[in-house]
Amino acid sequence: MHHRHVFVCLAMLSLLTGLMAGEVAEPTGTGETASWALGDPDSDRVEGTRTTRAYAELALKPPAKPILVAVIDTGIDINHPDLKEVIWSNPGEVGGKPGVDDDGNGFIDDLHGWNFIGSREGKQLVTSTMEVTRQLARLRKAAAAGTATPEQLEELPRIEAQYVQARSRRAQEFISLTMTTAVLTELANALATQGATGTTPEEVAACVPSKPSGELYKEIYLNYAEKGASLADMRRRLDEVRTVLDIQFGLDFDESTIIGDDPARLDQKGYGNPLVAEDPHAMHGTHVAGIISAVRGNNLGVAGQCAWVRILPIRAVPDGDERDKDVANAIRYAVDCGARIINMSFGKGISPDKTYVDEAVRYAAAHDVLLVHGAGNSGENTDLERFFPNQTALAPAAGGGEERFANWIEVGASSPERGKLAASFSNYGQRNVDIFAPGTAILSTTLGGDTEEASGTSMAAPELSGVAALVWSQHPELSAVQLRQALLDNARRYPGLRVSRPGSRNQRVPFESLSVCGGVVDAWLTLRALAPKPASDAGAVEPAGSGVPAAQPPLP
Repeated sequence: MHHRHVFVCLAMLSLLTGLMAGEVAEPTGTGETASWALGDPDSDRVEGTRTTRAYAELALKPPAKPILVAVIDTGIDINHPDLKEVIWSNPGEVGGKPGVDDDGNGFIDDLHGWNFIGSREGKQLVTSTMEVTRQLARLRKAAAAGTATPEQLEELPRIEAQYVQARSRRAQEFISLTMTTAVLTELANALATQGATGTTPEEVAACVPSKPSGELYKEIYLNYAEKGASLADMRRRLDEVRTVLDIQFGLDFDESTIIGDDPARLDQKGYGNPLVAEDPHAMHGTHVAGIISAVRGNNLGVAGQCAWVRILPIRAVPDGDERDKDVANAIRYAVDCGARIINMSFGKGISPDKTYVDEAVRYAAAHDVLLVHGAGNSGENTDLERFFPNQTALAPAAGGGEERFANWIEVGASSPERGKLAASFSNYGQRNVDIFAPGTAILSTTLGGDTEEASGTSMAAPELSGVAALVWSQHPELSAVQLRQALLDNARRYPGLRVSRPGSRNQRVPFESLSVCGGVVDAWLTLRALAPKPASDAGAVEPAGSGVPAAQPPLP
């Protein structure tokens, strides 16, 4: 699962709270709070999807039935007050007998979706190894047994180097947390010698340190305490990171000892359990689901992109790297449940069973299902650096040549400001990233019935999925391939705009060079382009993807 790691000591608060600094959200006027992502550059001066404008100006109507969107992720809080109305219920399991596969689909009691990384007994895989760890363990085992192929022996040193590099990066977080915890512990001890009975912000602010260094301790502590973090929080996080290091890079750890599946049987059916909301890390999946579907007009929480949608929760993403087996089987499960769109906000740099994932993508294509995937948060050019899963088949189905999946959209993350339109962390690629969508400081649902802001292409993908669901709700005649093309053709373009290339130190490049279509997804432009034109206007139809309306302010 891809994340944007921050290793600076004073930035560790974001790892405790899950928040990223961002714009203040504006009210929608219906009691909910809207992320800037739904806004309009014309009226709101933010580079949003113009979804709010689409609802206000276009004659949108409820479809015959909601669009089913599968969210393959860490799990979803299905009882969140802003989501529970839109969570899918399996009609074949409603009113069924516990412990019985009432609908005969091979998944027992899948009333609200399926968890591919839990056991039948209810155990949950929370943290898993990184794929590079699994690959290194496989190669070393084969080499020790004398069964390794020449190709595997050649690959072994490269994988070992990747493993060392990845573990070193994660160890930096551990070192930073250790240093910060030590500082806060010293602060707590210093306060205690001065008679402080606690470490509330008020007590710290009133404390007169006996040593000059005490003022530094006060400043550091208040920086955390003002955002709700405490010394206990830091110590808990330190324990979590230590565990993560032990598991994610543990060469002897085996996920199947928890899940109970046979890892050699990729097409195994029925492993897992129906507990789609049990992971303490389900904040990620809950946030993703809210971006797509948080109930509109209910006078609470946030407003999602699409008012006519149902969410199918599928848990397949742990804290670590997801297994190809689970991803592929999750895609097939979503298709068989009737999903029209599958959102995938995860990814990794190695995919040993990509051909099996590719088969699942072809299965989705054969059933007219659109796949939406976040491009990743490494600030890299994915035309040069491979990221998985992706839209290019490892081995073409037939006929040779490159096979690219036409039912796939790869999404980069954009920011609210035109001058900083490409998020600094977002992956990009003029060939392998199709389009950008809002992905910084996105307000959405989180655990405990609350809302929080988060950043990443993990947020950009569901913004696109939500817009796609909205467009499909109004134009069910479109195929998945046609819907994809409509979204790309009618993206909001920025002719002449130069932005900092993600991952660079302010290297300026044309924004249009960072993706296939060179634009940001725009619900209003897409729906307006697809709307039937009056007969009198038949000869004056505006070309799709014609660019930024003249009413927008000039480019910088």
